[in-house]
Amino acid sequence: IRLYIHANCPSAFRLALVVLVRFCNKFFGDSLTPLTAHRLILCSLMIALKFVDDDSKTSKELAEIGEVDLPTLNLMERSMIQALEFRLFDFGFETLSFCW
Repeated sequence: IRLYIHANCPSAFRLALVVLVRFCNKFFGDSLTPLTAHRLILCSLMIALKFVDDDSKTSKELAEIGEVDLPTLNLMERSMIQALEFRLFDFGFETLSFCW
């Protein structure tokens, strides 16, 4: 809830979900822990906010909101984007599959 209140960009949450699902399908499967899930959600939201909203929170602000140190969050962001091969655009097919 705290991330939703501070992010203030509903369209970024849709893209964050797509980014998160793509990443988890590729690397994690069912082996997430609560700490890992928290960090992955924060990281995917940060990536989505930067992609969707030019006036989004800074990485430092998001690290403080998510209670993760900035160097760790920056490393996670870089790793996640590289792992997804910089493919962040959502054509709508993936988000439609969440609705059915």
